[in-house]
Amino acid sequence: MPAGWNVSKKITLLRSPHRDGLLIGRAIAYLGYKTIAGSSNQKGAEGLRKLLKELKNGRSIGITPDGPRGPRMKMTLGAIVAACISGIPIVPVAWNTKNRKLLGTWDQMILARPLTEGIFIYGEPISVPKKLSSKDREKYRILVETKLNDLSCESEVYYNQTPIEPASTHKKLGEPNKYD
Repeated sequence: MPAGWNVSKKITLLRSPHRDGLLIGRAIAYLGYKTIAGSSNQKGAEGLRKLLKELKNGRSIGITPDGPRGPRMKMTLGAIVAACISGIPIVPVAWNTKNRKLLGTWDQMILARPLTEGIFIYGEPISVPKKLSSKDREKYRILVETKLNDLSCESEVYYNQTPIEPASTHKKLGEPNKYD
């Protein structure tokens, strides 16, 4: 992570309020990152308020866009709402490593192998207007989600890897999901 963000530029990352998020938060604190708990469920509004306060205090924020429970690579509205309220653009970012292990988790989390080469790819900032209808919020959500997924694919093609596919959200009743 320090290769992708200069820790002298203060950033606060949103993490899950569950035990796994607490463990991740403790680990990355040693790298100079601050975390706050929040999620896409009941704690979402509290987490959003804390993130907006961090922005007001001059810090950048980082959000894992598919939330703590997914579906994989399907963005929630949290980042769109934060950008809409704050007026701060969203900078989409993806990362990958040459030698990795894909965990058998719902999100196929990437575990970088020790001492491997890595890449961060930053997209152009996406400004979100302050006044949006719910239909327009959804359009921006899809725009940012698409850009993030394109960057993720680009990072995998860079290392000649098979891209991780987004979870399918449209399936017939009883049909297994080939991505989950």
